[in-house]
Amino acid sequence: DISGMSREEQEALLNRLLAEALEGTLEFEPNSDVVPISDMQTVRSLARILKAFPTTFSLKCEGHTKGTPETNSAARIKLSHLRAEAVKTAVIAEGVTHSIRVVGRGSEEGVGMQVRMFVFDPSALQEHQVTIPEAEPTMSREERRLLLNDLLAKALKR
Repeated sequence: DISGMSREEQEALLNRLLAEALEGTLEFEPNSDVVPISDMQTVRSLARILKAFPTTFSLKCEGHTKGTPETNSAARIKLSHLRAEAVKTAVIAEGVTHSIRVVGRGSEEGVGMQVRMFVFDPSALQEHQVTIPEAEPTMSREERRLLLNDLLAKALKR
């Protein structure tokens, strides 16, 4: 029973339980984003855990692939995103109603093939948003390129 716990304690417990449920599990076939039948018990465990916590907790589901940061590629990022999306879909099919944001990381962290799920604060995204002004119709292609590069540099600093 989590009713006597503070929100911070609930969040810490939820993150720990999700990490434990996903530890060493979800063995996708190479280049596949289909959750194996053999891993559906893990999906059901995730669903049971999430259903025990308020839906006010938003979650992030991150996919990772084998490889090193140096070998990360668009294909690895796409595959890891599809795997995380497959886990999200499977958990929702089990009746979970939490908001779940999916992210594919490819091999950028070098942690191997895995899916992570944890509490996520969607308001944190707003501090990373950049407003893109309308380009003046009279701007040259070079001026638009410089404006875009400046905006990207500002976004990356955040």
